[in-house]
Amino acid sequence: MSTGSLFNISSWFAPPDGTTFTIQDKGVYSTNSIPEVCGSVRKAIENDSNEQELVAALMVVLDICHQPEASKLKEKLGQSGIVESLVEIFVLKGSNIEIMELSAEVCSLLAEIDTNRTRIIDCNIISAMVLLANASMTDGLVCTWCCKFIKNMTTESATVNKLITLGACEVVASVVEKHMSNEDALESACRAIYALCKTSKRCKDKFGGTLVMNVIVTHVFQKIIQAHAEFTDDNGALLASSSVMDASCIDRDRDNSSPIDTARYSGSPTSSYFPTRRGVDAMIVSAEWGLRVIGILVQKHTENSARAKEVNMGILVLDLFKIYSDEDEQFISSLLFAIQNLADSDDTHQTLFVEHGMCDLTLSTMAKYTEKLCVLAVSDCYRVLRILAFNNANTQQILVDKGAAVQILQSMQKFRGNSHDIVQWGWYVLDVLATNRSNLGSIAACGGCQENVNALKRFVVPVLFATAGVCYMM
Repeated sequence: MSTGSLFNISSWFAPPDGTTFTIQDKGVYSTNSIPEVCGSVRKAIENDSNEQELVAALMVVLDICHQPEASKLKEKLGQSGIVESLVEIFVLKGSNIEIMELSAEVCSLLAEIDTNRTRIIDCNIISAMVLLANASMTDGLVCTWCCKFIKNMTTESATVNKLITLGACEVVASVVEKHMSNEDALESACRAIYALCKTSKRCKDKFGGTLVMNVIVTHVFQKIIQAHAEFTDDNGALLASSSVMDASCIDRDRDNSSPIDTARYSGSPTSSYFPTRRGVDAMIVSAEWGLRVIGILVQKHTENSARAKEVNMGILVLDLFKIYSDEDEQFISSLLFAIQNLADSDDTHQTLFVEHGMCDLTLSTMAKYTEKLCVLAVSDCYRVLRILAFNNANTQQILVDKGAAVQILQSMQKFRGNSHDIVQWGWYVLDVLATNRSNLGSIAACGGCQENVNALKRFVVPVLFATAGVCYMM
């Protein structure tokens, strides 16, 4: 960590007169107590002789941010001047790595709240966090929180443009390259890349020209493929040493905004190919977000799609699908997202997937998750089938031979029309399949006409467009 301040600023924030604060153990906080907490932070900043006082005060702030239903508390922290205090901390305490780690975490958590993001921009905290990450690139904890901060700041296109201008893309790319063996840092960086690229094509350009794709291939995808080889026998069954469930070995949820981590291993001991031991959960979450990154990088981007072909991305993703087809819905959805965008990016990937059995894999996955009524995974299966069959008579015939149209319609009927995504994407894929007239009789015989009417009654737009082609041809 470099010595001295990260940037110069002359303003100073004194604590309110007469404020006192006693550090408490994991207390329950109300919004009324927040001004006192923020006052203790400012008082600790003033007390330059005892930096542990500031450490303790920041830990209380973090305790507040990690409270259940903490949104109002975090908003109140912003209203009570904590963002301005963080400016002072970056200025005055830049050489204290413990304080910088805590401050980075506080910034990331505060950035989850819309009103706080406005203050963060006004106080130039983005610049401070980028400078901090560059100055502390060897510190995995700082880098993890800086990436989470960047991800949380991507809600507005204007803010993303500011992030790009201040060098956030370069910071995240450096974290990927320098912390490729740190699962937490790598996952946070992948989340940030996905969020940035989802908002701005400029980010796709920037990340496509870095080593990000290569690192994801070698240190994420190949790593978990190797994990499967090491911990399963020749038939793909878990080895005995990894078959016992041990909840104490599962990594904690590293991102409260993620719905995917906490319940991942709530099923049977053999519900995942991964052995249940420390670090395993982190590996699969990194892979999940690595897949999201690949999908977003190649989406409507010719140059990135060409780079994906150079590193055999299609084969790797296929291998992951075949090996980890029993993972949870979120992981499967990420796999399907990558496959969908790779297949949509050029004809080579589309042909590759079809030739390597992707139609069968997708139909079997669709059936499996239809029984579980998993909207996300099933609608993603529809998307993949549509892309594979679009303008491809050979694939359409393969799907005709497998009775895909009937399987899709039966899958849709299981959801009883209660999901917009299921209805919309189901009819989109049926529209493509209906261009092969061999499917029309099967669709009609399976109740397709009535399903069409029901869809139009419940969801007019854009389901109208999805169903219009089938209606016309029938």
